[in-house]
Amino acid sequence: FVVDLFEGALAGRSVRIEAADVMWDMVYVKDAAHAFFLAAQVTTPEHRIFNVTGHTARPRDVAEVVKRLIPGLQVEVVPGGEPVYPYGLNGERADRELGFHPRYSLEEAAQDYLEDLKTRRT
Repeated sequence: FVVDLFEGALAGRSVRIEAADVMWDMVYVKDAAHAFFLAAQVTTPEHRIFNVTGHTARPRDVAEVVKRLIPGLQVEVVPGGEPVYPYGLNGERADRELGFHPRYSLEEAAQDYLEDLKTRRT
């Protein structure tokens, strides 16, 4: 839904978001890339598998952020949805062993992604 939301917003199209109440762990791609960078710097990690987590948000939350960034955006939000994960993701190991924590808030990630998309379109 994220790509459709952002690209639709920039194209001036109305967007429909289904299952808008499901909680997701949203990791911005630049945070994920930073986690890979940090992992490559650790020569002898205690573990070899890490959960890289971001911010928990619902699709409706992401839509609200994008609507603030693009006034006039029309978003149809369909409530409901089944949980994607039956449990929360725990990123403590990545924090402890790699020093990873998300650098972008949901709002900062949305703004940065929109700017990247705008740059690619010009």
